[in-house]
Amino acid sequence: PAPLAAPPPPAPLVETEMGELSRSLTSAVGVVDQSVAEQAPQATINLVMQAVEFSRLVGNASATSAIQAPSLPTGSIAFNHTRTFTDAVNPSRSFYQLLAGPWLLDMAPKANDATFAGERWFKASEFPRFPGRGVTFTAWFRNVACPEGKSCGTFLISGHPSKGSSARCFSAWVETDGIYWDTPGGTPDYGYPLNGNLNPSYSQKFKLTSDTWRHIAFVYNEDTNDLEYYLDGVRTYRSFWGKPVSQMDCGPVNVSVGFRWPGYTYGADIELFDVRMYVGAPLTPAQVLAIATAPVPAVPSFGGTEPSRARDRCLYMESPQMMDTTWIDPYGHGCSWYFQQKDAYPSVCRYPGVADECPIACKSKQECFKVGTYKKYFAWKSIRRIEARSPNGTVCLGSHRSVNATLERCREWRKTMATDGKLWQWEMDLAQRQPGTLRVNVTECEELERSIDPYCEFDRGEVEAFTAEMKAAGGDFTMAFWVKPVGAQSYASDGRFLPSVHFLSSVSPPFSNVAFAPFTSGNKGEVRTRSGCTGPLSADGTPGQGVVHSEEIEFPASASKDEWTFYAISKNNKGRLTTGASATVAANNAQMSESQGAWDMCLEDPEALFSAIEVNYPMLISPVMLVPQTLPFGMVQELYYQEVGPMNIRAGPLQTNAERATTKIDVEKMDYVEKSVLMAAPIIFQKRVFPSGTCPYEYSTAWLKDQHPKVLESTCKEPFTCSQDVKERPEAVMSCQGDWVTQESSFGLQPQEFEGTGFADFLFSITDTPFVFRDGELKPTGSFVDSLTQTVKIILVFFSPEYGITTVMSVDADLSGPRSAYVDVTVQHYEILEGFQLIAYLLVQCMVLIFIAAMIFDVFQHGTVMWGAYHEDGIMPDLLTMGLMGVDILTIVMTTVVVCLRLPSKIASAGAVRSILADLDAIPWASSDVTVSAKKETFFSNVQDLLALIGTEEGVDAFLNVVLIVLLIRVIQCTSLHPRLALLTGTISKAMDDFWHSALLIILIMGSFAGIGTWRFGSEREEFGTFEKTMQTQFLMFLGEFLEDWATDTDLQAFIVLYLMIMFLLVLNFLLAIIVEAYMGVREVNEENETEMEFLTDMSCTIIANTMAYHYGWPTLRFLSAVLSQSPQMLNVNYMSLWNTGVFRDQKSLLAFVDYYRQYDFTEEAESHDPKPSADALKIATEVEKRVAALMGLRMPSLEEQAVLGIAVTGIPTGRSRKSSVLHKTGSKSWQLDTPKAAGSTGGPTSGSIGGDIRKAVHPPMSPMETDRSRILLAPNGSNGSGTTGDVVALKDASRDSKGEHRGDNNGEGSGGGEGKGKG
Repeated sequence: PAPLAAPPPPAPLVETEMGELSRSLTSAVGVVDQSVAEQAPQATINLVMQAVEFSRLVGNASATSAIQAPSLPTGSIAFNHTRTFTDAVNPSRSFYQLLAGPWLLDMAPKANDATFAGERWFKASEFPRFPGRGVTFTAWFRNVACPEGKSCGTFLISGHPSKGSSARCFSAWVETDGIYWDTPGGTPDYGYPLNGNLNPSYSQKFKLTSDTWRHIAFVYNEDTNDLEYYLDGVRTYRSFWGKPVSQMDCGPVNVSVGFRWPGYTYGADIELFDVRMYVGAPLTPAQVLAIATAPVPAVPSFGGTEPSRARDRCLYMESPQMMDTTWIDPYGHGCSWYFQQKDAYPSVCRYPGVADECPIACKSKQECFKVGTYKKYFAWKSIRRIEARSPNGTVCLGSHRSVNATLERCREWRKTMATDGKLWQWEMDLAQRQPGTLRVNVTECEELERSIDPYCEFDRGEVEAFTAEMKAAGGDFTMAFWVKPVGAQSYASDGRFLPSVHFLSSVSPPFSNVAFAPFTSGNKGEVRTRSGCTGPLSADGTPGQGVVHSEEIEFPASASKDEWTFYAISKNNKGRLTTGASATVAANNAQMSESQGAWDMCLEDPEALFSAIEVNYPMLISPVMLVPQTLPFGMVQELYYQEVGPMNIRAGPLQTNAERATTKIDVEKMDYVEKSVLMAAPIIFQKRVFPSGTCPYEYSTAWLKDQHPKVLESTCKEPFTCSQDVKERPEAVMSCQGDWVTQESSFGLQPQEFEGTGFADFLFSITDTPFVFRDGELKPTGSFVDSLTQTVKIILVFFSPEYGITTVMSVDADLSGPRSAYVDVTVQHYEILEGFQLIAYLLVQCMVLIFIAAMIFDVFQHGTVMWGAYHEDGIMPDLLTMGLMGVDILTIVMTTVVVCLRLPSKIASAGAVRSILADLDAIPWASSDVTVSAKKETFFSNVQDLLALIGTEEGVDAFLNVVLIVLLIRVIQCTSLHPRLALLTGTISKAMDDFWHSALLIILIMGSFAGIGTWRFGSEREEFGTFEKTMQTQFLMFLGEFLEDWATDTDLQAFIVLYLMIMFLLVLNFLLAIIVEAYMGVREVNEENETEMEFLTDMSCTIIANTMAYHYGWPTLRFLSAVLSQSPQMLNVNYMSLWNTGVFRDQKSLLAFVDYYRQYDFTEEAESHDPKPSADALKIATEVEKRVAALMGLRMPSLEEQAVLGIAVTGIPTGRSRKSSVLHKTGSKSWQLDTPKAAGSTGGPTSGSIGGDIRKAVHPPMSPMETDRSRILLAPNGSNGSGTTGDVVALKDASRDSKGEHRGDNNGEGSGGGEGKGKG
């Protein structure tokens, strides 16, 4: 058999595979390292927590509660009521010692003369009286058994006229959440301010918590009639008592102390010590403070003489005991470590010794209340990355001074440098620096020029404002900042990070009042303070007598090489006047203090503590905080603890400001350019309310209070902890909506006015970053909108250069509803007009004005006619005509108003938009010199101006919309001028009554359905959320749009089916039937109308008829109708009867009239045996007449003259004189044609004459169409009633018999005696 072949060698790893393997191994090693790194501190924490538990089990004194006082016996309290005691700290005042103690006031069993458990009181016969005077009660107070999250209180004093009654003359109640008092008969008759309303400086950390003695005082001020409440010797609250304090004493009263009277079950166990009563003039704030801060006897429950019990009494921040020490536990952890761990492990601060050594980090000692806070200034607004501008460092100037001015000052000073008496101090600083450390030689102007970085300037205005307040405070100040190295270039030659920051009061000559630098006197570095009042050196080169050149305070800890380091100095300059000046320096949470004697740290520059900052090593430096007062070191430590967490996660900028300013980024050309651009940073604006424990329903209020302890018990018990605010305020857990937030800040933002009071921030700050740094702490942006937010508005302003349109886009969310957020997007535009567009707009408006003028003329003309008819003939105009005239007048007025409003705004639109957009464009969003609030103020101001313009424009547009709707209705009404176009108006008019009653029916039924739908489905479906939404949903269903899932709910299914059966199947078909019936009636009328043809045909015929009437001189149809209406007995009108009227210009005009109107289908030719005179015959007759007249030397008579001369036509009078044949207006009410009697006739008008009243004729149009039931028949060979023959026009009555024949009597009588008839 063949030998087995050796296996082939493995294929070599390609580069990709090797890289993948390397990354996998690196990742695995990293996971292991991270796990090990996490396990090490976890093991230490476990050891500490075990020690805490052991300490709890064995009852270590430092981990248990304070010593409790003995219980005060129940019953009447005996005290020395016959004498007063002189106040040791206020010798001018004396007091009654009501209780000495300390005593525990608990619910002890009844004894002595007590009638119920816990009853203790001062007898009415013994309690001091104070009629007509004020009174002050002071006491030391301590809660001893108040559970966390509960509000515990008691009556310090309660005066009862009857021991067995709860009625009180006066009282003073103290509780965890506030105070209470009674004022019977006062206005108000009680007071109950809670902690949040006691004092602006009051916060949760000052509450009357358990196991801590607090001094309280109630001063009933007889001078002002105010009640004043003091806490820890500081006046915390003052308010009108309700009535004169002199009326407070209401006679002998039993004054109970503690928390009970018969039937009263509220209150908590408390301890009282040294209860005093001062009668008469009120105690002053200084007197109360002296009592609260005076030493007290060594009593075990009050603290005794044991130092470890000092925490049983509140301490002011100035107390040496209110600061963390440098204590280190056996595991190497200091107070800073415990501060970092306490959030995750709340009980870690119970480790033995921590509460006493770390009161600031662990909040283990109660701080006494103090009014006021400190104001902070900042030289920079953000972290700066300072790189070495020159080999020896960088110089940053204040914003007030330019580089050129600084160099010019340097060159001028160098001329006198040799005689400068203070230069020796700068030279001494150089000599006393640690070897190898750097310092800019600012005395050399060339090096100074190389070292100045124009991009790291600070706000000189902030420094000047701080300096002014500092000088007013006697020179006291606090300065604090953070530093961090940026790499190896930040280290000194020995590898240490030695921060060197000189705050130069003057550059030339070089002088600094404060400097943080590596001097030789302190290996870790030091802070050196110097007075600007020092003089020159003595002749031997030493400081003169009494000349103090500087004081040094060594850093208590070294700076970190890879983390942030906190530095601060708190200078007590004012103390030089008493015990001596001092300064305290902090490095992280460690401190070093030194006395600085009686010398004054006067300033070299009286306007600013520093005007330049010299930084000698590259570093990151935070904003320099400046406080114009000496902060106690405990408060400095609080600053450190508040910021250490946020600072540790801030990497700082990767580039200097100079690199940012000089970095160029190429922008690639985009093929597509947006039509619009953002004119400002988008803003998000919210309105908020306070949380309230009071709800609209009593049960809801009680339920919230009941749930609070349950939440604390389930969520905040060991090992978990909740904030003090959550523990003490039920509304911090769950709440109802309270009042609007209008004054307090929120999310680090101050209230902003924009369509109400709210809080505005940049949209990208909330959406693009998980955290923002506000008020010295990191805030998650996800909490910007919370349950207290009521409305949110996002505002964006765009501008389209191509179209000149400015757009405001608003996204509004209403979160105040019961179910969900309602979001609405609004886009509002404002367009500018200028140039050709503005000219075109003005021309259009001019045309509108011309149209308005034409309407005015038309309305005036019609009004004149109606007034004449009413005034002369007593004819009242019909309501429709008056209504239409009113609509026309309204249209004229409204259109004129629109034009007058719109023209000025359009003309000024370009200037208004230019001003607003220029202001928006000029907002320095990227500048740190302008505050964010100022930027937002400018933004909102301009947006409001823009919205005002848009609002005005939209208001005019809304008004114009009404005008257009009115015009639309008028246009629809105008369609009634033609029968075929009048289908809509005719149908509506005919069905109006049915429409009205149908509308009532629909409103009633739909309203009933809407009420049912909102009640039944409003809480489940958004479509039925409100009555208005339900009506909208029903309207859509009425039109056929149904809910998609309506069949999934049985109740909804029944509701919709019933709605469809009634509204869709019945009511809707009722409406259709009404409309169809009315339409058929209008159509039937149109079918019976024989004169109507077609709209365009009628319009063309009207134009032709008017043209021919003008050409041939036809009389107006109104006038001709009036003439013919005088002979209503005529059925036919022939050529000669029209000739005989004398109203036609000549025979040719009359012939053209007859020929034109005989062509229409609605005219019929009557029967006639005589031929109609042809046009040729008329011409020949006319020519003969002219020749005969010429031969006789006479003028040819006109048509009217011929009629007057007696050419007889049946039905038309003959023998009229020209002068008397005049149609004139009679003195009464009618038109009358005066006609003389014919020759040979007897009196009275001839039968069939035109004499008598002529009825007002209908206004026929200048077309062949008739509006009444008569029509004109042109008939040849027809005989009239007088027996004459020729062309006749038959006036036919529209009434017909059953055979369709028209029958009418000819009332004209003549020699022929015939009866005229015409076919139907």
